[in-house]
Amino acid sequence: MSDPRCRVGLAVERQRPAVFGLDRRPSIGERELEPTEKVLIVFAMLNLLAGFVLGVPFAVERRHKKYAPRYLVAAHIGALMQGAILLGLVFALRLSRFPYWLELWAASMLALSSVALVAKDVANWIMKIDDEFAERPLPARVLGATGVLAGFVGIIILTLGVAAEIL
Repeated sequence: MSDPRCRVGLAVERQRPAVFGLDRRPSIGERELEPTEKVLIVFAMLNLLAGFVLGVPFAVERRHKKYAPRYLVAAHIGALMQGAILLGLVFALRLSRFPYWLELWAASMLALSSVALVAKDVANWIMKIDDEFAERPLPARVLGATGVLAGFVGIIILTLGVAAEIL
């Protein structure tokens, strides 16, 4: 039987059931994006763009050689993965109930981490490094340490924020 309120020109608001209490925030189309979400989305798109751009020299290398340089491959794939990871973390951020400033700190650390790790691989490729752990070039050490530390800080904060909401 149809709802008597459903007539042309009269919208009926449907009630969606709450699933595990996660239905408290509306979807992206129903509200403005928060600055924390914008940080993750913007850096995700920049990572994806970098991944696609790095695909050009990757394809050129593969035309002439059987294998592309190790760190070109790492930069290309890493940028694409970092972009997908940051987009996925937008959903996790919506579940967190930590204070705004703490969520913004986490999002900023995750964005910094993604940039540092991709920049490290690009620098290794440009410098023609064969093995960053054996050669230990300064850019790899600085950018690698920055990426790992910032990533750990961001993901720990976000994980605790999500766990506090779900548990």
